[in-house]
This record gives sequence, C-alpha cells and structure tokens, in this order.
Amino acid sequence: MRVLVKTLMLEGLKVIEVDVEIAVVRSAIPVHNIVGLASKEVKESFERIRAAFESAGLKLPAGKITVNLSPADIVKRDTGFDLAIAVGLMIALGSVRREIIKDGFVVGEIGLDGEVKAPRGLVLFAKYALLQGKTLICRPIGLLELFKGLNIQPVYSINSLMDKTKVIEMPGSILEVSEKNNFNIDYVLLNEEEKLLVKLLAAWDVNALFIGPPGRGKSFIANLIAWLKAPLTYEKYLEVIGIYEYAGERRVSREVPVRSPHFTLSYSAMFGGGDGMQPGEVSLAHNGVLIMDEFPEFPRRIVEGLRQPLVEGKVLVSRASKKVEFPAKFQLLATMNPCPCGEFGYGFCSCSFREVRGYLNRVSRAVLDRIPVVYNVEGRGRKVVKVSDFKNEVEELAKIEVPASMEILKRKLNLKDLQFLYELFEKRGISLRKAVQYFRVIYMLRVLRTEDELIKSLFLEHFDYVDRLRLMMRKKGGKRIALLE
Repeated sequence: MRVLVKTLMLEGLKVIEVDVEIAVVRSAIPVHNIVGLASKEVKESFERIRAAFESAGLKLPAGKITVNLSPADIVKRDTGFDLAIAVGLMIALGSVRREIIKDGFVVGEIGLDGEVKAPRGLVLFAKYALLQGKTLICRPIGLLELFKGLNIQPVYSINSLMDKTKVIEMPGSILEVSEKNNFNIDYVLLNEEEKLLVKLLAAWDVNALFIGPPGRGKSFIANLIAWLKAPLTYEKYLEVIGIYEYAGERRVSREVPVRSPHFTLSYSAMFGGGDGMQPGEVSLAHNGVLIMDEFPEFPRRIVEGLRQPLVEGKVLVSRASKKVEFPAKFQLLATMNPCPCGEFGYGFCSCSFREVRGYLNRVSRAVLDRIPVVYNVEGRGRKVVKVSDFKNEVEELAKIEVPASMEILKRKLNLKDLQFLYELFEKRGISLRKAVQYFRVIYMLRVLRTEDELIKSLFLEHFDYVDRLRLMMRKKGGKRIALLE
C-alpha cells in the first residue's frame, strides 16, 4: 500500500514543499527505513511515532515500511515531519480517511504520549499555505490568528486525528500595540538640531552615525529615536514574527524590533550561520533598528560586512553545503568617539597621531558612504523637551513616502536646494550613492519645514564630520595632540 502526504520544511526562511511517500510491503520481519537525505532527528521520528501509537492503542503496520522524503537532494532537518509520517501510517492502517489530507499540508512534532506540538517555522508555513490556498493541518498557536482567510484543521493529539475535526478559518485579528516599558522618560534635553534630527530619523529609515566625546548623549539619542518609531504595519509585522519564530525567539509586540549587539559578538552571530543556519542580528533587526554602540570597536570584518545589507536589504550566508538568504532591511544607528580617549577635537586629547588615525580608519569611507547622516553631538544649547509633544508628529510623518529616485526628487525640490547640493557635490567629490541619499535627506528636511540656515549648518558642519576630523589631524612627531583649532 502506498500513501502520499504533503508537508513543508524550511531552508533558511524559504519554505519548501516535501512529499512524504509511505510504502508498506508485506514482510515476515518488520523493518522501517526513511530515505531522502533525512537527518538524525528525522530518522528518530519512528521511535516517537511508535511510542505515540502505543499511547493511542495503535500498532505500526506489519511488514516493511519505507518512507521517502522528496525532493531527495535536499537535507531534511527538524522534527516537523513527525505528524506527516504518522498520518500516512494511520491511513495505511485504515484509522484515518485519505480525505483528511486532501489539499492540505501536514506539519507537527509528536511527543511520546501522542501529543502534537507546533514545529519551528509554523508562522512561515501558515503564510505559505495561505498564499497557496491550502489547508494547514497542525496544532494551532495564537499567532496564526493574524492570517486572515487561512484554513486550519487543528490536531492536538494522535487520538484527535481519528475524530472528525472541523476546518477553522482564521479571523485575521491584529494584536494591540503594547506599551514600551524600556524607555519610560517624559522629558529630555535636546537642542534644535538634535530635535530636528530625532524627528527625521524616527519618521524615516535613514542611517546615522553620532560622533562625540563620552557623556554627551550619543547612545541616549539613538535609543530615543528607536523608541519613537511608529508601530509595524501588518505586512512588516508578519515578516518580523516569522523571522523571530524561526530563530526560536517569541515575539508578539508590534513595536519595531530593536537590536543592540555588543562589539564582542562573532561574525556568525551578526550576519547569520552557525548550527542550523540561524539568522543573525542584522536579520533580527529586519524592519527595525540596529544600534551599534562604540562602532569602531566592532571587528573590521563585521563593520565592512554591513555594506551588502545596508544597500540590498538582505544578507547571503554561504557554506560548503548550501547558501541561505536572510532579509536584513534595517535602520543603522551607530555611535563612536572621535579617538580612543574620546577628546580629539573637543578637549585635551591624550592620543598620539597614529592612534587617532588608526581609530578613525576603523570606519572606512565605503561604510561611511552608506551613512548619510553623520552628526557631531556637542550637547550645547539644550532645552527641556516633552517627548509626547512630537511623538504623534513622528507617527504622522512616517506615513509620508519619500521618493527613492533622484529624478523625482529633483522635480520636488526648489532651485535653491538643488544649487546648494550641486555646489556641495562639486566641492567634496561625493559619490552618486551618497548624492541620492543627500537628495532624500534635504527633501525630508523640507517636509519638516526646516529653515535654510539650519539646513546649511547640518550639511556643512555635521554630515561629513568624520572627514573633518581626518583633516584636523596633523603629525607632531612623537608629541601628543592637544586641542586643535
């Protein structure tokens, strides 16, 4: 007797359909075998199913049982194949009708007591089943209610498979936005430039680097921006919970994901990989904010590795056996000191010329080319600002779409802004990539109704501050560098 059951598996975040073919052949000696590049945990499924059947008062079919997992050229991992194999065997026994698996995907892990458990990646499976118009046969979890129109046939145990269960259609409910308890501050100290940039960076996903001496509020501003971000839209929220569920981290909040990795993390922890090809911090920050405090202290390989995700919004993890692509579209908010002691250009610097140059060169021009806003945090002229005064404004601004094309931006900007930008490009030799970013930033500043003098101040005195620090350096033999003019 032959039985075919459809199931799903993950290769990275990509969902792949798998045919579970079960053949039962008469034999005096009971033998079972799983073929099709099954990993150890998949081959162990027979032991779990055997114990689960005994708990339900069932026995495995007598004879030689062969389970083929197709396509056979892809390694099958995880325990989500248990339920599909068990259903196929129960159909072979006659305990379950074939109609139960018609136009459906069967996914789930089985415990020794016969209880069905939700497998890793169930949210991604639900999204795929909805797009294919198929029923998902599994143990339902609360997050599946988000998928409006998804048909689910709930299975809680082996015994419930033998009962007639109704197909449930998910309502597509939206989870409420939870309160943000990690930033319980009502008033902050900001000057006019900082207040303007906080609004701009919180409303739109613009990469920024804050540079200044210790204790001036660089990290505080970065965290304030992340806290002010508008909640995720429905589509982005589904993407985020799919990534987190695959990574084994529970997430129900509709707030933007905020990741703040320490500079001692490994390359695999940052970009993905390791055992099971897990997503890294850049992918866990997808549709959210990645805060990199003490930016130059990160290994050079990690800093340079940001080039691809900052441009393409994805990261490709390659290993000898396979390649996996993870989404990684995030807003980078980085902070750094101007030198190891933190006072170069601000006060008395105790670092040598070589130390200052080496520290600044840890952030290459190629990386800076992908960061349009480089702001010098001096901390002067600050006044008390009520956070709630511009939180609602930020959420309204986030609804305004900023064009990505330079040609469209040119038509929307006035002649004075265009002339200012072209003079700036000619003076500094700015790349085409950064030119487009500057066009977008000045468009955002005009949406915020920024005065001309403030715009010029930001572009001329702040947005290229790392280059200005490099120009400030001058060699003084073996002497230390004091405050430079």
